[in-house]
Amino acid sequence: MIRFLLNALNCILLFVQLVLAIIVIVAITNISKDASGSVAVIVISLIFMIPIGFIMHYISKKTKVNVGGAKKLVEKSVQASPSDDEDLMYKLSQLHKKLRPEFEIRYRGGDGKVSVEKIIVLGIRDNRVEAYSFARCKEHTFCLPGIEACVEISTGELINENLMVLFTQFLYPRRKLSRIFDYEEWCYIPYVVIPEGLPGDLCFFKLDQTLHARIVTYQKGVVEDDFYFGKIVDSYYESDQYYIEVEDSRGNKMNVGFSKILSVENRNFVEYLLEEFSKANFAKE
Repeated sequence: MIRFLLNALNCILLFVQLVLAIIVIVAITNISKDASGSVAVIVISLIFMIPIGFIMHYISKKTKVNVGGAKKLVEKSVQASPSDDEDLMYKLSQLHKKLRPEFEIRYRGGDGKVSVEKIIVLGIRDNRVEAYSFARCKEHTFCLPGIEACVEISTGELINENLMVLFTQFLYPRRKLSRIFDYEEWCYIPYVVIPEGLPGDLCFFKLDQTLHARIVTYQKGVVEDDFYFGKIVDSYYESDQYYIEVEDSRGNKMNVGFSKILSVENRNFVEYLLEEFSKANFAKE
C-alpha cells in the first residue's frame, strides 16, 4: 500500500515537473517582450523544479526493489560473523517478501539431483538462463535442457512452450521474434511437443473447420483469433514434419507448423486433429 501511494505521489510530481517545464519554455519565448517578468518566472519555476526532482529521485530509490539487493546481502553473508547470522536471515526474509518470483521450475542438475525452485529470470544466453533462485538465495545459471517443468506463478499455468523463446519474450516483451531469431532457426523451434508416429496418410487431409486458436507467428508472436484450418501438407523445413494451411478472420493466409499451434478451442491441436482424422476415416468405412 505504501509503495502504491509513493508511486502515485511520484506521478503527481512528474506532472507538476512537466507543467513547470512548459511554463519555463513559454517564459523563454516571451523574454524579448517582458525580460524582467520572464526571468522571474524562470527563476521561480527552477526553484520548485530542483527540489521536486530530488524528491522524485528519493521516491524512486525507495520503491525500487531489485535482485542487486539480494546479491549484496548474499555477499555480506560470506563475511558475516556468527552474531550477524540472525540479523542477516531476517533481512533476507524481508527481501523475499518484496521480491516476487516469476516462475517455479523443476530442475535436474548435472549431478542428477532434482530440485523445485522459484526464480526471477535475469537473462538468457546460449541455452542457459541466468536467474535469482529463492531456494539458493543467490543468482544461479540453469541449463534449459535441465528444466523438466515450468509453471508461471502469476497464472499458475504449466508452460508447454519453448522455454528459450518464452524467457526471451518475458525479458524483452516488445521485441519481435523476427528480431531474435533467423527464420530458418525459428522454424526448428518447437513451441509444443509433437508426438512421434503420426499417421503417414495424415498428409493432404483437410480439416475444413473454423476454430478459435492461439498460434505463434514469426512476425507477430502469439496471435489469438478464429482461424479457418484447411489442408495438411508435408513439410521439409518444419521440425514437426507437417504444417497446415490457415486463414485468419481478416483473410490473411499462412502455413503453420503443428508445433506453432498452442491450442484450438482450449485443447491440444494434435489431439483434436487426430480425433477428427479418425472420424473421417471411420465415416469412409
